[in-house]
Parts: sequence; C-alpha cells; structure tokens
Amino acid sequence: MRLVGVTGGPASGKSLAAHIMEASGAMRFSADEAAHSILNPESPIVHSIADKFGRDLLDQEGRIIRRLLAQQVFSDRASRLELNQIMHPPILRLLRSQIEACKDDIPTRQLLVIEVPLLFETRMESWFDQIVTVVSTEELQLTRLCERGMDRGTAILQIKSHWPSSLKAARSHHSLDNTGCIDQLEGRIHELLAKLLIL
Repeated sequence: MRLVGVTGGPASGKSLAAHIMEASGAMRFSADEAAHSILNPESPIVHSIADKFGRDLLDQEGRIIRRLLAQQVFSDRASRLELNQIMHPPILRLLRSQIEACKDDIPTRQLLVIEVPLLFETRMESWFDQIVTVVSTEELQLTRLCERGMDRGTAILQIKSHWPSSLKAARSHHSLDNTGCIDQLEGRIHELLAKLLIL
C-alpha cells in the first residue's frame, strides 16, 4: 500500500483532486469527512466546542453551525488554535484507524489517498510516501469560497490561516495546477497517477 497525502489551501481543489484519484482506482479518506463524522450532536467534542466558544453555535438539533464557528475562529488566531486542540487529536485518531483497518486488505501497489488540508501545519509529513499539493491562486480560492456562501471577509481570513500554496508545493513531492478547467486537472492527475504507480 502506498500512502499519498493530498493537501492545498481552502478551495484549491484538493477534494476534487482526491475524488478524481478515487474514481481512477485509488482508495480515499478525508480529514474533512472525519471532522464531520465526529461532530454529531451526541459527541462530547461538540459539547467541548460549545462550552469553549458559546452555545449560540448550536442549532436546534444540537449541531455545530459551521458558518458561525468559522466566523469566530478565523478572525482570532488564539481561538483557532484552541479549536484545533479540540478537533485535531480525534480526527487524526480516526484517520489512523481507517488506514490501519484497510492496510492488510489492499494490494501492495494500491494507492491510498488521504486528503488533509492542514497536512504540513499539523506535521503529518511522516505519514505519507508521497505528498501532493493542489495549487490555485488566492483570487480563485476567494471566488470559490464566496460562491459556496462564505462572506468575503471570512474567506480571506480562512485562506490566510493556511500556509501559502507556494510553501506547501515546495515541501511536496508533486504539485497539481488547478487554475484551469476540470478537464485539465483530470489530465494532470492521470499523468501523476501514472508516475506514482511506477515509483
């Protein structure tokens, strides 16, 4: 099994790239999906977040209103670090358990793709055989975030909360340019997968 980390800035296209890799035969797990799974209303993590950042972050079903949480933590570095201290350990435990659960059941040369937005920020480099950064421009990232319903101010703060794409790309084994159309991205991914499978 070859473990491939896929990262990039907010709205850079890393999720799209990971899904294309999955459609091309790789297995895929996602830190964002792990975060969603641990944020169910019965989770003690939800209660810890509400206790720390306010009960007004919960909707009537007891779920975190992610938009409100984002507005709060991306405008304050100390709050963001506090949220990361709550969220990151269970997310990493879940990802590790997912990897361990399947590693004996897939072929040696099979690619297992893990999408991790904060791969470098959380010092996860040692997890992976190869790291891929999906690169876009900040203006494109900003446009995509606003198209998803995020206000421009929060979108800018979210982008700035990550390492610059150029720095992530410089520390990666491979980078994928996602400033064009989806067909171009798919072509680049297929070329990359061919390289990864022969390494």
